[in-house]
Amino acid sequence: MTPLTQRPLLKDQLFNAEKLRLLSQPLARCCATFDASAFEQDTLAGFAERELRERIVWIRTQLRQHLPGTYRQVVDLLLQALPAPCDPTLLDNDFGDFIYAPYSDFVAHYGCTAEDLDFSLHALGEMTTRFSSEYAIRPFLQAFPEETLARLQQWINHPHYHVRRLVSEGTRPRLPWGQKVSLSWSQCEPLLTALHADPTGFVRRSVANHLNDWSKIHPEQVVRCLQQWRMQQQAPPAHLQYLCQHSLRTLVKQGHGNALALLGYDVEANYTVSDFVFTPRVVLGEALTFGFTLQTQAKVAQRFVLDYVLFYRNKKGQHTAKVYKLKSCVLAPGETLTLQKSLVLQQRSTRTLYPGLQGIALQINGHQGDRFDFELYFE
Repeated sequence: MTPLTQRPLLKDQLFNAEKLRLLSQPLARCCATFDASAFEQDTLAGFAERELRERIVWIRTQLRQHLPGTYRQVVDLLLQALPAPCDPTLLDNDFGDFIYAPYSDFVAHYGCTAEDLDFSLHALGEMTTRFSSEYAIRPFLQAFPEETLARLQQWINHPHYHVRRLVSEGTRPRLPWGQKVSLSWSQCEPLLTALHADPTGFVRRSVANHLNDWSKIHPEQVVRCLQQWRMQQQAPPAHLQYLCQHSLRTLVKQGHGNALALLGYDVEANYTVSDFVFTPRVVLGEALTFGFTLQTQAKVAQRFVLDYVLFYRNKKGQHTAKVYKLKSCVLAPGETLTLQKSLVLQQRSTRTLYPGLQGIALQINGHQGDRFDFELYFE
């Protein structure tokens, strides 16, 4: 048998010898004293012991060691060596190349000072059109909130959609893996309002993710904000519908009544659920299968959002609930819908499974039904 080819780890796909040459060769053309070979050799030698985020920091430190001059002189070289910006005419995501993440990290680490503030923010605006500076802008928001927010306000009307997206993405209250920022809803909401009707889907999706972050902190304010945007009708209905659905996804899973109502789901919908079946015994690595029939009892069509809840047994023998999406639909009066779902229960990096009693329940328009237990076995 031919052995399976193992896919390279993400850190090795994003940071490797070939990628380093994308940095070193343009820098060598911009700086006669820069030794591209030494930079590549020294940087590559430190990759094996470092994970993805650590490699960004490592490249940043190597740039500082191998490029001559002051902070501003080095950043000028980095800007000169940048490739052409991502296509500004695109209407959706074009992330650029991850190898340029160390450039904005360089600015955040060495240039977050009062004397370099304007220079550094200008540099991040340039760099984000090659690869997002959403992480690098956050130290500036924390150290110089008024000045940085003023710059973001200017960027709302920037011709490049990556810069406009930075306004929303960089200010997210719960940006994954991002440094915490102490911004209030009142500081962020005007930025989001200005961007919610942006012509680029990449920007609108960032606005929705930002709102989803806030929904975990101020749910009613997020719902009211979306209601106001709908009344203003500055964006096409399809764009607003997507924005609402993506912004409220966490609240929908939580069964938040006002969020469900905004999306057209009746929390008092009239229906019955019958014939619920499920696998009572599941071996790790095999599928849990469940199914049921939903029938409306109303005299008008009803809109449904169907989720299911898994109650995972933890190390202490207690259970934690996780809600998963199943289906959205509209059913005519008296109409029935029969669904079946199979999912493989296996260990993942984001969740450790433990043998023993687990649970499953349906959640329909925010209302959680009866819980049914099943046994998970390890063989």
